[in-house]
Amino acid sequence: MLWGWLNQVNLVEFNQTLCNHSTSPSYLAGDYALPAEIYVGVGISAFAYCAVSLLFYVCSMNIYTRTPIWPKTDLVITVLFAVSWLISASLWTVAVQHIIAATDTVSIHAILSVCREDGVVCDAAESSDTRDLKLSVNCGFLNVIIWTVNIFFTYNETPWHNQRKTIRYQRLGTQNEPKEAPLRHLLS
Repeated sequence: MLWGWLNQVNLVEFNQTLCNHSTSPSYLAGDYALPAEIYVGVGISAFAYCAVSLLFYVCSMNIYTRTPIWPKTDLVITVLFAVSWLISASLWTVAVQHIIAATDTVSIHAILSVCREDGVVCDAAESSDTRDLKLSVNCGFLNVIIWTVNIFFTYNETPWHNQRKTIRYQRLGTQNEPKEAPLRHLLS
């Protein structure tokens, strides 16, 4: 059984002669192309955003720090990517579970008409390897964690974080943030 994309198992046709019995064309159940396309689309978009933002940070860091709209925009986009990764990884997880069930030996035996005939015992010569699919699910949820942690760091760059610090110090009765002790006092 060979096919290119495991997400389109409904395109796999069994039209062979098995055990001297000819079979009618049979197909596996399920089309999981949409979750796979969403998952890959989020990954490509995240990669493109990271590449563009890295160029922007390297080339225009002074614009990023002087203009408050850029850190806010960066925070909003980071939150959107964290949510997108969570949704796409969840969709892909469900699709992988269905793909594993569709390519299971029991499911294939139920589809093949020759296996339902009296006196015919069907046995799988090999099982499908799904380690790469499971690894892709793990990578998706790792991206959820990475983008969620990145929310904290992008929030620290926004003016909202600095406003909270200013308000906290004003409540304490000081106008300015406390100055750090010089290094020579810490060493003595």
